Amino acid sequence: MRTLIEIEQESSDRRTERGSSMLADLRGQIERITYTNDESGFTVAKVKVYGQRDLVSVVGNLVAPTPGEIMEMKGEWVNHPRFGEQFKVVHYKGN
Repeated sequence: MRTLIEIEQESSDRRTERGSSMLADLRGQIERITYTNDESGFTVAKVKVYGQRDLVSVVGNLVAPTPGEIMEMKGEWVNHPRFGEQFKVVHYKGN
């Protein structure tokens, strides 16, 4: 018989798996920083994504983003009512 803790952990693991499997991968080079808040780290950047003609708007908490930096990101596509399609970063790794 499983304990309540084991059942809760299993449920939590399933939620984590579902959440991470729903995230999209995106890799590209920062072309320019549109906005950044030094206190919170919230950033809006334009990124050149390999295989796409247009720059992609990327939003999220990025630490000291730099034009030219290559980023590997996980996140979700969102449609902002004012700014249109954006990639909302959940996790990233800069090179």
